[in-house]
Amino acid sequence: MPAYFSYEYRAVDGIEEFASLLTELEQDRSRFIIRGQLADDVDAETPMRRRLYRNDRSEPIESPFLDVSTTWVMIDIDKLALPRGMSVREDTLASVEYAIGILPAEF
Repeated sequence: MPAYFSYEYRAVDGIEEFASLLTELEQDRSRFIIRGQLADDVDAETPMRRRLYRNDRSEPIESPFLDVSTTWVMIDIDKLALPRGMSVREDTLASVEYAIGILPAEF
């Protein structure tokens, strides 16, 4: 994974545009979404690092991104343990349905 990243802001209007953006981004493994807002004092034209801790793992350093409220939720299931015999590669739809099925009722 690269140590430095460039920044690009993309606005979407509704769930359909958001889904379209996700479909576009999934074609390039070097691009990802950050659920946050670039801080005012950060130059968006300069490559940036995003580390949560100093090299010696002591106190946290400031992130170039600020927490902001959004109208969407990000659910990270990369490390979700699937039932024995289930494979994302062999049956993606069943894996997605399994993940959805274990979410709280609100989803």
